[in-house]
Amino acid sequence: MVYDPGMNRGAIYLASGEKFLQEARASAASLAQFGVEHTLIENDGLAVDAYGDKALMYRETPYESTVFLDTDTVVLGDLSFGFEMAEKHGIAISIAPACYAGRWDTDLGDAVEYNTGVVFFRKSPEVQSVFDFWVSIADTHRNDQATFAQAIIKTGFNPFVLPRNWNYRGGIDYPQVYGPIKVWHSRVPLDAATANKLGNLPMGFITLAAKPGI
Repeated sequence: MVYDPGMNRGAIYLASGEKFLQEARASAASLAQFGVEHTLIENDGLAVDAYGDKALMYRETPYESTVFLDTDTVVLGDLSFGFEMAEKHGIAISIAPACYAGRWDTDLGDAVEYNTGVVFFRKSPEVQSVFDFWVSIADTHRNDQATFAQAIIKTGFNPFVLPRNWNYRGGIDYPQVYGPIKVWHSRVPLDAATANKLGNLPMGFITLAAKPGI
């Protein structure tokens, strides 16, 4: 896969219903602080089924290099490294806190479950094959992360793994973190002061409260 540092970059959101559209707009406002443009796609009637819409992120993005963000995310830091890793490796993604995809389907055994709420990817035939396979099975399971794990296994694709700071599940993830959090992925609310602190944590281990006010 040829690395092209000149790829145009952007973020996409898929949302339907006023609650999730409002969440997406709030997330996009946090993203804008770091100079990343975005596209918000209303996904009523877009897709495969209620659990399969995420699989269409590759088809729907207008960018060559994309980060897909769930609506319940807050961007706390510069995302350049995530884009760069996707441009070099095809897909860059974090492992889910519940890291075994076999919890959804025993046939998946020890397969890794990735969290599909923050996904960096680039346009390429190899990456398209992963997403095409994901779309083809997206309606076979009620959990999109289970089918994404299947797509990774079946296509033999090896994504770049980002540390959990790039997709930190506040209130769910292990509370000890090392260094700044890039994306807060949670409906545990953050005020502006706490968001600024989390995005600028010093290098070193710190334990977060369940409802951070660090």
